[in-house]
Amino acid sequence: MRVLGINGIRTDGASSTDKVIDMLTARGHKGIDVNYPKVNIFQSRSKRRQYANASILLNAHRQGDTLVAHSYGCLIALRAMELGARFGQVFFFAPAMNRDFVFPYHGMEKLTVIHNRTDQAISLGNLLWRHDFGKMGSHGYKGAPDSRISNLRDFGGSYGSRNHSHYFNDSNIVDWVNFVELKMRGTNVKV
Repeated sequence: MRVLGINGIRTDGASSTDKVIDMLTARGHKGIDVNYPKVNIFQSRSKRRQYANASILLNAHRQGDTLVAHSYGCLIALRAMELGARFGQVFFFAPAMNRDFVFPYHGMEKLTVIHNRTDQAISLGNLLWRHDFGKMGSHGYKGAPDSRISNLRDFGGSYGSRNHSHYFNDSNIVDWVNFVELKMRGTNVKV
């Protein structure tokens, strides 16, 4: 199975989505790290830049691919769906985006939004004005009813100082990779 990973801002994913992709590749899946030019918090607010980065993801994907996205990468994934990307399973870890976005019908088969109420980066990002960043990463999806979307509030695990990337800590990542792999295989599982 092909699995794409797309990271958040100010990173290349080496400490987040790349770790998931590497572990899934070691388990026999075709892992693909999708990189876009690094952006800072102010550059990431530009819709033009969001769509430019989304076109990189759009060009890397094949219909039905699984996608693992973190933080700003989740917003890039949505923009790629708006441009025509068609994913199978999608996993948003701490999405740095508003809770009420509308996801294109063709964009994905299933989306799991993994969020944590103590996520300090999401709380701080939400303080910016006139932007697409919101509380989805801390409070989950709360848009129009969509049977494809499920919320998973993270209650456990070992937390880092900011709780935004703790999913990828050595003490947590195996559980999350197991979760992603089981969901990819169609198993109904929770962490």
